[in-house]
Amino acid sequence: MPDFPETLRQAQGHLQAGRFPEAIKLLEQASRLRPADAAVHLGLGVALQAAGQIQSAVGAYNRCIELKTDHVEAWCRLATAHQQLKQPDQAATAYQRALELAPAFAEAACNLGGILLELNRTPEAIEAFRRALAHKPQFPEAQNGLGIALKNEHQPTEAIAAFQQALALRPLYAEAWYNLGNTFQLVERWADALEAYGKAQPLGPPSHDVLNNLGLALWNLREFTGAAAAHEKAVTLKPDSADAYNNWGNDLLALGRHKEAAAKFERAASLRPGYREALCNLGNVFIAQNRADEAIDAYRRAAADTAFPDANYNEALALLLKGDFARGLPKYESRWTSKSSGLQPRNYSQPRWQGEDIAGRTLLLHSEQGLGDTLQFIRYIPLVAQRGAKIILCVQPPLKNLLAAFPGVDRVQTNSESLPPFDFYCSLLSLPLVFKTELHSIPASVPYVAPPPEKAALWHAKFAASKGLKVGIVCSGNPKHKNDHNRSLPLSAFAPLTALTGGPLYVVQKDLKPADAATIASSNAFIDLSPELADFADTAAIIANLDLVISVDTSVVHIAGALGKPVWTLLPYAPDWRWMLSREDSPWYPSLRLFRQPAPGNWTSVMDRVSAALKTLSRA
Repeated sequence: MPDFPETLRQAQGHLQAGRFPEAIKLLEQASRLRPADAAVHLGLGVALQAAGQIQSAVGAYNRCIELKTDHVEAWCRLATAHQQLKQPDQAATAYQRALELAPAFAEAACNLGGILLELNRTPEAIEAFRRALAHKPQFPEAQNGLGIALKNEHQPTEAIAAFQQALALRPLYAEAWYNLGNTFQLVERWADALEAYGKAQPLGPPSHDVLNNLGLALWNLREFTGAAAAHEKAVTLKPDSADAYNNWGNDLLALGRHKEAAAKFERAASLRPGYREALCNLGNVFIAQNRADEAIDAYRRAAADTAFPDANYNEALALLLKGDFARGLPKYESRWTSKSSGLQPRNYSQPRWQGEDIAGRTLLLHSEQGLGDTLQFIRYIPLVAQRGAKIILCVQPPLKNLLAAFPGVDRVQTNSESLPPFDFYCSLLSLPLVFKTELHSIPASVPYVAPPPEKAALWHAKFAASKGLKVGIVCSGNPKHKNDHNRSLPLSAFAPLTALTGGPLYVVQKDLKPADAATIASSNAFIDLSPELADFADTAAIIANLDLVISVDTSVVHIAGALGKPVWTLLPYAPDWRWMLSREDSPWYPSLRLFRQPAPGNWTSVMDRVSAALKTLSRA
């Protein structure tokens, strides 16, 4: 008869040496010698699990537990076997039983937290990770797991703190750095996300996920060349990554490398048939080339099989760019459900006004996007007032003083102020749809805005001694605008115009970029009026006393146009939808003239034509 101790000793030797078939054979023999020995069945389970015979290992662990129901190790090993078999519910039950037997077993609590995360039982996962940390405070894996759970529960501040605590315990913890970067990305702390991914990158083998997200952080920091390099490396590591190809395409699109960008989006769509985002981005490539019809086809492909608000929204912009208001304006309402629009719908309990009778009722008209959008679409308020409604106008704070006495409005307030009772609401940018606007029916009577008389008189006096043409300049817009890198240019590009105006140029924009502030400080070509601009009432008062405004596509264009002041607008090759294509005038503003780039990035030609036009104006 085989000697049991010797059999067990030999089995353990084989197990430690990784000779699993030999260990299994001996442990099966030992289990026949002592069928009631729980330790033998545990060892057999370990050998079977190591050999990849997971289902058999489950049987061995269950036999061990039948013999010794309080065997904590057996419960834990059974949990790991169920995990390997993709049976998370059974794994969670096994860990819970182990914790009933050993409440202070921090590792079991941490492992349970991970399984509960997999089961989307996030609140229970948070409880499990905190239980682990209560018994073992210096436990970086539990802090990391807690951070993931808190992030999933939309508690990013708490998640960041948990990841940072994990990293305080283990500074070279690659996974925690990666997770910290993802959480910073969630709250749009892009520079912090970039730093975190940079820390994660060298701590392990090259990672597609780290590189892909690092590229996203760089893209959001407008570092497009670095983003493209990161996504190219991500694709090298994972050639079938549709997401990385899509992201790489966005980098190339931002760099103006349109043909290459299109190829990446097509590749992404081939790797993942029906990849809506990639098809939508392909449409964006065509828009960047002013190929509106092809863009519309791509957007429709993106939304062909299922509802996709982003594609509908972008298709609306393409239709409006073509001047097709009949089809574009209804689709433009998809902006409220589109992620790419960046808008949050107003969840008022009152109904949205869509043109029904409102005589004697109170209507809330609210802003939704930029200052320029508000200025452009308040032109519809007199038409609304003709319907007999009492109008509350809710606008951005910089516009409140300028619009305080706007005709037809009963009350003007800002978005942060409490609203009085009202019956209906409507966004200002939905009014063109309500009134079924087409190109020939745009209400374009100007001026429809006026500065406060006392401010206008003040600036009239200040400009009384000015010589030559009084020209206002705006060289850049909001740096957070997603297209700012295309629509803005350095203030120094305007300096040659002073030779044609007979006097300095007046800078009528706030928030100058450092390079532009340095240009003003080192030159007598400009007079900086930004310190005088408390709000748009001041901007309007200044512009009303100028002869001309020359501006990139910002809100100042709209205030000049609403004042009926001559305004020359410098447009990138691919313009915003409201300026449409090819034309040099605008149906929105009779006093506006458009100067378009003939090719992407070609501001030199634009400034040459501005100079020629200014020379003609100076002679008049």
